[in-house]
Amino acid sequence: MSTEDKDICGLEDWVPIPVNDSTTSITDLAVAVSNIPFGIFAFLTNLAIIVTVIKTPSLQRSSNILLCNLATANCLAGVTVQPIFAVWWINVQYVQNTCSSQQQLSTAFSVSNILMTGLSFTNLAVISADRCYAVSRPFAHRAKVTKEGVTKIAVTTSLGWTALTLLCMLILPSNLGFFIMLSLGILVNTLLIGNHIGMLLAIRKHNRQVADAVSAPQQQLSVVLKREKKVAMDMFIVLVILVICVLPKLTVTIFYQSLGSLYNSLYLWSTTFSLLNSCINPVFYLWRYSDLRDSLRSMIYY
Repeated sequence: MSTEDKDICGLEDWVPIPVNDSTTSITDLAVAVSNIPFGIFAFLTNLAIIVTVIKTPSLQRSSNILLCNLATANCLAGVTVQPIFAVWWINVQYVQNTCSSQQQLSTAFSVSNILMTGLSFTNLAVISADRCYAVSRPFAHRAKVTKEGVTKIAVTTSLGWTALTLLCMLILPSNLGFFIMLSLGILVNTLLIGNHIGMLLAIRKHNRQVADAVSAPQQQLSVVLKREKKVAMDMFIVLVILVICVLPKLTVTIFYQSLGSLYNSLYLWSTTFSLLNSCINPVFYLWRYSDLRDSLRSMIYY
């Protein structure tokens, strides 16, 4: 994006103004439109995960309930962020000719993208806290953590993040809203890091205990921890996948003024790549969890 293109149609200066080049436009259009089928896939596969857990009582453990909350965010991303991004990008190709709906679509994409990305990180922070408790005190976790309690936490967290995002991005002054969102982002990431460090320390401690296990209670602890550690590791992988998907777009957005003519293409490709996270997660769940996979298969062929 060149500096002389700033402030067209009142758009913010990070918005990539298209180059008047037919090849670039065709490539942009193809990549943008690809977000629509990817969005449909994300919606259907995450919805399948959610319905499977709801329909299968044996799957309704705390970890799976929280997983459903993350799948809900990915499911909603498939029907909001991805199609909005496709429509916005196509519309912005004509920004030199018309300002119709440019600001509205830009705002819709920014809000929905931050909302859903934040929901993913927030849900993973809650999951990491649950996993940290589960591997640190597995028997206490099983005794005290209930489906109803976890469901309330999941719903409250999602509604709280949604309300704060809408408040900060649409109602409060931009500087104040940015400060609050930045503070929340730092808090969420601090919780993620702290919980994963806690999980690592707890796993190392229990591994030493298991190595010396001779009594029946210690052997029972080993069995319980084996499953809890697997779930904790899987959720860590989900977090790593999310970071890998989001990091290129974050980097491009931060350094957009230094990228010159490369910014347009890099923004398009990095944004599309970041949105693929909603498609990758359900595939990962089905690959890693045989009980979830078998329940889904049974439900389909019932």
